[in-house]
Amino acid sequence: MAIPKKHHSSTLPLVLTFITFYCLNVVTSVTYSTTFTYDRFDSDTDLLMQGNAVFSPNFALELTKERNGIPQSGSVGRTFSTFPIVLHMSGKVATISTSFVLNISQPNSTATPADGITFFIAPISDLPPRSGGGFLGLFSNQTNSSSTTSIVAVEFDTYPNLDIGDPNYRHIGINVNSIKSSATSRWNFQSGEPLNVTITYDPSLKRLRVVASYPNGNNHVDVAYRINFGSVLPEQVYAGFSGSTGKYAEVNHVNSWSFNSTLVV
Repeated sequence: MAIPKKHHSSTLPLVLTFITFYCLNVVTSVTYSTTFTYDRFDSDTDLLMQGNAVFSPNFALELTKERNGIPQSGSVGRTFSTFPIVLHMSGKVATISTSFVLNISQPNSTATPADGITFFIAPISDLPPRSGGGFLGLFSNQTNSSSTTSIVAVEFDTYPNLDIGDPNYRHIGINVNSIKSSATSRWNFQSGEPLNVTITYDPSLKRLRVVASYPNGNNHVDVAYRINFGSVLPEQVYAGFSGSTGKYAEVNHVNSWSFNSTLVV
């Protein structure tokens, strides 16, 4: 089904095709695919918004609160795509590829930016209470590292919160059910510059890989982590972004986003 700027492939016709071939005793496969593209964000965008997340006047996804363009401290926001992702089934796991552009900026050249943005894959849930600051809109003290938590995230962390396990530098990290990253790479943050990000998951290698760079080609980051999505996440999930500020603040924008997942069973 085609929709301007985005589309989602329904699985129902594919399931019906499978049933027909099964009755004829013919071996076939079913493909579950979720694909969408947002070249910009506005009120027509199919996103579930939580906390302080809004669509900005310049057609970006604004994750944390601003007043006349000035970022506000103590803010947290989160958003989910409304398109479900069939992540795994019958022992098979989906291939995933997503690209997006982030723009994070500090209020002025001498200000301290905080706290960051995440891209995540998880079931839809309410925004956790007291999940701002270093928790990046993902966790609270109660849900962090909880056995009931199911989330995989990539964090773009501009402020090291040593008390919750951050390394002592700005970093891009891969997180599994915890705000403490399982893998990190140092990130030379450039305020106000668009950060181009590509994230892929290869189920044959069980590898999640993140590649990020600024337009000038400098400060290239490449970090990967071995993880079995089929064991840490439920069969159906959603993708989204979160962002937060704490004592210090920054502008947290997502300028564009494309996503594709494909599962063949």
